[in-house]
Amino acid sequence: MYDSNVEIDDEMDFGAIIKMHNPHFALEKYENKLDSSIRYIDIMIEFAQLRLLILVGIENYFDTNELLMLFKACEYKEVAVFLIVHSRKYYFDNEKCIVIDKDLCEIID
Repeated sequence: MYDSNVEIDDEMDFGAIIKMHNPHFALEKYENKLDSSIRYIDIMIEFAQLRLLILVGIENYFDTNELLMLFKACEYKEVAVFLIVHSRKYYFDNEKCIVIDKDLCEIID
């Protein structure tokens, strides 16, 4: 840690400070991918004001219960989740699904 006096005002560029210090998040201490993912979301909420999480192919890495826990954690933290998947393996309550076919037609499921 540093013993520097830092004054923060409304005009400070937090992005520049983060780039300057190049922080790395130690997530390896968590037992599983779900805990690591939820902790990463917490970090991104704290440091980057995360409000939308876009996940690609997430259904290949988590089972139904893990996905539900991830979605509940995001809902509790007021983070919207947008999934991009090749095919649907699971169906959840409270989801809005839009299928875009090969002709770019939208089908609301």
